[in-house]
Amino acid sequence: MNGRGDPKIGTNHHCTVVSLNGIGVMLTGASGSGKTSLAFSLIESMRARDGRGLLVADDQAILVPENGALLATAPPTIKGKAEVYGLGIVTVPSCDEVQIRIVAQLLPAMEIERLPDSSKISFAGIDIPRIDVPSNDDARATRMILAKLGML
Repeated sequence: MNGRGDPKIGTNHHCTVVSLNGIGVMLTGASGSGKTSLAFSLIESMRARDGRGLLVADDQAILVPENGALLATAPPTIKGKAEVYGLGIVTVPSCDEVQIRIVAQLLPAMEIERLPDSSKISFAGIDIPRIDVPSNDDARATRMILAKLGML
């Protein structure tokens, strides 16, 4: 892993990360906002389109700036694992690392602008496009993220 997963080099961040055809999507939001559920919805949506959707990290990811890009990996103790509400920790198909291309912030629907201006969020000096999506509304949030990525 070239030391990229070493917490001394990267920063541990509360989020869930998926890889959609190799494009990294970081899901952020409050605990209970539906990050893991949305991750599964995105992965299932890619598979339904004959694409490749994989989990990178659930609940926390190590973010590493490298050559102007932000890379995400799972901490070794949770790699390939996700919490399914009401079931517990399960093993899921995953990949080691992905470059974050978009950040989806899960918010209450009433806080999301209907026609927002494009926005970015900065991690370690790296600007990444950001989209606000409704928390606990997987179908709508999935459509919004796939549309933003040009994957609908």
